[in-house]
Amino acid sequence: MSDLETKEKEKYNYLVERHGFGKDPDRQKHITKMVTSYGAVSEKYLDILKSCQGSSVLEIGVGPGTFMQWLKEEHKMKPVGVDISDKMISYAISLFPEMANDMHVTNAANLSMFNDNTFEIVQHLDGMEHIPVEWELQCVEEAVRVSSKYIVYNNACGDAWADHWAHQGGHTSAHINVKKADEWSTFYSQHADSLGYSIVCEVTNHADEYVVILKKS
Repeated sequence: MSDLETKEKEKYNYLVERHGFGKDPDRQKHITKMVTSYGAVSEKYLDILKSCQGSSVLEIGVGPGTFMQWLKEEHKMKPVGVDISDKMISYAISLFPEMANDMHVTNAANLSMFNDNTFEIVQHLDGMEHIPVEWELQCVEEAVRVSSKYIVYNNACGDAWADHWAHQGGHTSAHINVKKADEWSTFYSQHADSLGYSIVCEVTNHADEYVVILKKS
């Protein structure tokens, strides 16, 4: 494990243990926002979930596991989740013990536990703003590799309320990689050919977030 990975893991374990970061199990507002607030992107996302019912989906950054449970119950998906924080994974398993075997501790930049084309959908919602710049390209490369069809990102474009907690604990910001929506759009566009995907649709005019759906070539 690299020094950076150790520090990032320690940061999120600290935030989860000391401040309850991400431990609110009521994520319905996040789900509702994803499926209603982004126009054509929300419509396409729901179409993808409908067309992929019964298929596998990888949730990067599981939080309390609520989104995984929603995918399982409402869309008959087979969700698998990963998170860099073992404390977050333990909490999610305590809420949804039936999914314990499908939740794993790993870095989004290293999904080597999964084969190529394992998941019809890979989603990283709330999102790349947590990923150090040094890892951002490798994270997308890994997400594309393990996906067979679609990759979905929802990236916050501002500072996090948890940043001051992280600083109090001697850590870097929770939102360590803040870009404007047009900067995220440029980032995904410039790597499309080399990583083997196309941009299906995106939201670039939202004040606080950038949302994009990629399709593997």
